[in-house]
Amino acid sequence: MAIFGYSKRIVGDNDLREMAEVTFDMPLKDLRRIARFMIDCADLAESGHWSSSHIHLTEFDRDWDNDHPDSDIIVIHPSPAPPKFVVEPPTKFDLGGT
Repeated sequence: MAIFGYSKRIVGDNDLREMAEVTFDMPLKDLRRIARFMIDCADLAESGHWSSSHIHLTEFDRDWDNDHPDSDIIVIHPSPAPPKFVVEPPTKFDLGGT
């Protein structure tokens, strides 16, 4: 099993890379394991029961680390919902202009 990708840029001080594209080369069994993990993450976020900043696939599927000791997938907790309204920028009148 391998995970490949094209790096878009380096993010932060830990050499973390934002990926422009990710490729999974793995048996369907492992692809389904990853899919179950991602669905579980979405379900946790929607239910409000996700209390950490991120979740590792190795925490969700304890056998993953035994089967693939050199790879892990981490999902970061989704950002809070965007504001319900848009704040318009001040006009010149709001700033005391004429």
